[in-house]
Amino acid sequence: LASGEILRWDSSEWHNTSTLPTEFDSVAAVGTFIASVDSNGGVWRSNGTGSWQQLVALADEISDPDPTEFVLLGGTGPNDIKVQVRMGATADWRVFQWGGVLDGLSEVFGLPTGNNWTTGTVVGDFVVSAGPDNRIVRTTIGGTSTVDSINNLGGDTRIQAVSATGPDHIVAVAPGGRAIRFDGTAWSDMAFPTDQALSVVWTSGPSDVWTAAGANLFHYDGQAWREVEQPTSQGLFVSLAGTGPDDVVLGTEAGAFHFDGTTLGVIRLPVTYVGGGHVAATNQFLAFADRDFAFTLERSVRWTCLASESNCADLVDDDCDGLVDSFDPDCP
Repeated sequence: LASGEILRWDSSEWHNTSTLPTEFDSVAAVGTFIASVDSNGGVWRSNGTGSWQQLVALADEISDPDPTEFVLLGGTGPNDIKVQVRMGATADWRVFQWGGVLDGLSEVFGLPTGNNWTTGTVVGDFVVSAGPDNRIVRTTIGGTSTVDSINNLGGDTRIQAVSATGPDHIVAVAPGGRAIRFDGTAWSDMAFPTDQALSVVWTSGPSDVWTAAGANLFHYDGQAWREVEQPTSQGLFVSLAGTGPDDVVLGTEAGAFHFDGTTLGVIRLPVTYVGGGHVAATNQFLAFADRDFAFTLERSVRWTCLASESNCADLVDDDCDGLVDSFDPDCP
């Protein structure tokens, strides 16, 4: 909501459960928790039902030079949240980790200077950092760090987004219909069918990759790309997330979709929002955010609309027509 409220659905009504600061930039799953970073570098977390807790204010803890930009990478749990931070006005980026009350905030490693590392992701102790300067960094915390130059792939390689399942499977996208992947040995082109500018990507494995170009959605099944038909238009895609090939959440500037492995459905959101679309997913919750509000949806109820009232005794409006169970003419 505009005030930053978090809402929870209990099968019959929405409940206000917590608040977030305004002007937060993103959300990400960290184990079973949700993390967020606001525009001032405040790192927050929530278990999905309770209040949001600010863990640390990066702008207060980091200096010389002061941080100016924050990219939430993710983490493995509530006491492992990693953030990519730009130091000052120069292209000096570093990765910091919140390690809990006892360990606090620590600098994990620095990224190569002279580049803008504006996107990234983390899987366990494996971090991928990328940006518009034709280079991608693969780092294993406590191990090696490798800088990949991708100019040799040709075309536009100003990376806009990156997703990975581990060191052996990374996908990155860029303008000009550029989708590239790393298989643990080398980067290669994924032969995207159009020259549209790709801006978001999420993958659960080599045979399951999602990306979008503006309001157009695409899926890669391990063999070829296809454009995915949408049940309705909800504007530009802003971010993608998921827990597996049968659980993908796709955030747009005016709503969200969910893919269950077979069908792409519209997620029933408790509010109408414009300019949002940041999404995260755990096994229990979905989280949605933009710079003005955030809320979570609990997975105990259906969030996609079916063609009819398929279950007439579950107290759920399955087809989203406002009629529940026996009140729906679909039910005998």
